[in-house]
Amino acid sequence: MTALGLTLVIGIALLMTFAVGWIACWLTIRYAATKSDDSENADLHHQLYDAEQARDEALEQLESLEAAAASQLRQAEANLEAALDELGQARREAEYFRQLSSPEPTG
Repeated sequence: MTALGLTLVIGIALLMTFAVGWIACWLTIRYAATKSDDSENADLHHQLYDAEQARDEALEQLESLEAAAASQLRQAEANLEAALDELGQARREAEYFRQLSSPEPTG
């Protein structure tokens, strides 16, 4: 083998070693990125699950508060209706007593 052939064989061997090392490094980086993405995805999944549970609890609380507010509103409307009825009755009685106490015009 001549010096030129030996140089070419050593150069090709070094080039192949560099290529294999570069590919191994690239694969290692990809694998590490995939692993970190999986852990990040798991964290995001847990955060999303917790947020959905908090939203569901908030919706349940909102529904119960709305039901309580509607009940209070119905009670207030019933109280208002009763008060207006009593006020009307009191006005009629006041008018009746006013008519009884006023002197009748003599003519």
